[in-house]
Amino acid sequence: MSADAIRRRQIITSLKKDSDFTKVYYSEVKNIIVPFFKSDFDLAILEDAIKKIRKKVAITDWDASDNANSIEALECMLDTDWPDLGDYKIITSALALKSVKLANVDVTIKPEIYLKHKSGKVGAVKIHIAKTPANRLADDNRIYAATLLKYAYVEYGVNEKLIDHDVCFSFDIFQKQYSVGAASFKRRISALEASCEEIALRWGSI
Repeated sequence: MSADAIRRRQIITSLKKDSDFTKVYYSEVKNIIVPFFKSDFDLAILEDAIKKIRKKVAITDWDASDNANSIEALECMLDTDWPDLGDYKIITSALALKSVKLANVDVTIKPEIYLKHKSGKVGAVKIHIAKTPANRLADDNRIYAATLLKYAYVEYGVNEKLIDHDVCFSFDIFQKQYSVGAASFKRRISALEASCEEIALRWGSI
């Protein structure tokens, strides 16, 4: 959403090139996200994961790089000011927010965490892990990602009054920052649709 024309073309090319390739980067980090949230952000979980990775024997250069980057990601999580979710429970949602369609483009959602308040209101958390500065989510882009969570709930039939945009979070681990979804999402979704139109137009020519 914030990229210049050249970077947008690179992103689209990368998406098409890698569309059939399942990446497993940061698997150790991803595996502890749910337990970490369920523990009310017990830092000992992160510290234990770091110790575990440090003991791993790297078979390939890729393993060595992933281990080092995963440790760095976990250290960033140790230094993050996490929100207070005391009134929310982490649930296994029967309503899996897999994707939404914008301008004929299927946009993957798949939040790592689903949240539910005792009042019945729901939210979700999407985690972004990218060490390369150019691939991290700046403030506005985190808001777009968080707003997509709220929009996905609406598209899947949840009453907007039951969606708490304040607990629709987008976390960028290496940025050590998170943002919540916009209370009114129509303008941001329109902007996302415009970007998806560009993806659809360029896809066939790449």
